[in-house]
Parts: sequence; C-alpha cells; structure tokens
Amino acid sequence: MGGDYYRQAVARWEGTAHLRITSWRALWAARLRPSALFAVVMMAITERLFGPARLVTRMQPTSDANRFDHLAEIRRFGMRVYRGRRRMQIQPDGVSVQIEGEEALWPRLGRVIPLPPGTATVLDARRARYRMASTGQVWDIDFDIGPTEALSVLTSPWGRGEERLRRAGDPGAGAV
Repeated sequence: MGGDYYRQAVARWEGTAHLRITSWRALWAARLRPSALFAVVMMAITERLFGPARLVTRMQPTSDANRFDHLAEIRRFGMRVYRGRRRMQIQPDGVSVQIEGEEALWPRLGRVIPLPPGTATVLDARRARYRMASTGQVWDIDFDIGPTEALSVLTSPWGRGEERLRRAGDPGAGAV
C-alpha cells in the first residue's frame, strides 16, 4: 500500500503554502531556536500582508523500491525562504514509513539543520498521516493526493498550515 501511495506522488508539484499562527502564547512557549522563530514569524506576517508563499516540491524514486526522496522549497518574492529534504523509507509492513530529513531557513539558507526522525502511516493509496519536525516544531500532517492535485493540512500547538499543490510535470522537470 505504501509503495502505491508514494509511486503516484512521484512528480514535480507546484502550489501555495499557507501558515497561520493560531496561538502566540504557545509559539513563545515552544522555545524554538531563534532562526526558526524568526522564519516562522516572518512567514506568517508576510502571508497576512501579501498572501500565500509559492511552494515547489518534487517526489523522486530511488534505486530502492521502498525509498523515496522529497524536496521542498518555499519562495517569497522570487527568493527562497525554506528548503527541505526528506527521505521516506517504507517499512516491511507496507504501511509504516520512517522519515529522515534536513532543512534550511531564511536568512541562513547555507546552514543545513538535521531534523529528528519522523514517521508516517499510509492510510490508503491517496492518504497518509505524518508526524515530523519542521521549523523546530513537530507537526501532525494529513496529506491527500489525487491524480492532479494534492492537499496537506499541518497542525501544531501554535500553528496551522495548508499546502495546495497541482501536478506540474515529471520529477526531473524544472528546478527545486
């Protein structure tokens, strides 16, 4: 089952990334590292002022049929403000997924930050539920992927995100 879910996701995807801070108190209590806190606050403020950021992602197969690489980049005003890399490893049960990753945040995109391991559970050929870190916070993410569009909803104690994507070609098409 997990292989089917990830195989249908193999593509280049483009869309929008939304981030809303739902609890400033919880955000301050989360004790994010300063660079992550700065990036989160700037993403939320610029979205309120200018609308959602542009998101480009790419899911690629590897030589291992149960391993997939995911690259994501968020851009604002044509400038990269986030870059993340994740490796998804489907476990022998075909449903559980282990995730390794790293990310870089504006303004220090040259500083790559390793992420703690994450997990996913593939619910069916279209849906998966993730629990993984980004921007210094562990997020619960519900992902629904169709033939041409995908939606992910992210929740944390202090925020809510939404990514709306459309299939934009082969995973090798264009830059990410």
